[in-house]
Amino acid sequence: MKTHLIIIVIGILMISCDCNNDEVQPGAGFEIFRVDTTYFHDIHMDYSTLDLDTLVLEDAPILRYEDLMKYDTATHKLTIGISHDTFKIEALDFHHNFGSMFVVAVDKEPIYCGWFVAGFWSMPCNWVYILEPIYQSDSLEDNEVIISFHYNSDFWQKYPDPRLDPRIVERLVKDGKI
Repeated sequence: MKTHLIIIVIGILMISCDCNNDEVQPGAGFEIFRVDTTYFHDIHMDYSTLDLDTLVLEDAPILRYEDLMKYDTATHKLTIGISHDTFKIEALDFHHNFGSMFVVAVDKEPIYCGWFVAGFWSMPCNWVYILEPIYQSDSLEDNEVIISFHYNSDFWQKYPDPRLDPRIVERLVKDGKI
């Protein structure tokens, strides 16, 4: 009789745990992925015309939607539920001189690409980038990262800023993250 009771209790616990699983699945919401192939930043390329469907994303995002707590649309500062040092370790597996490509996706649909760049990067970036968080000099809290955009100089035409794409804003507003 005790054995049957234990099996019933374990069964009920397993069912209740399964029913209460509200975790966000990878590929849901605003996420940042690394690409599976190495690409080098080219200051002469217009990344607004890049066919994002040709990029192969890594399976797991380096920034999961559940870790995004707030997105400030005026400054493009992300408040995240992990330390920016943890994010940096995940993101900055790159060649320091050429950056490392990332893709911002909403519900696993690529919206735009950008570059992770080292804090001491001397090359100008003509597109979206995330500068390596450096606690001593970036004036950010430990759980903040900024997605920056450089688009205008004597050498480049003015590119459209993709960071406020309506698909991104709509999803973030819907979930109360703006």
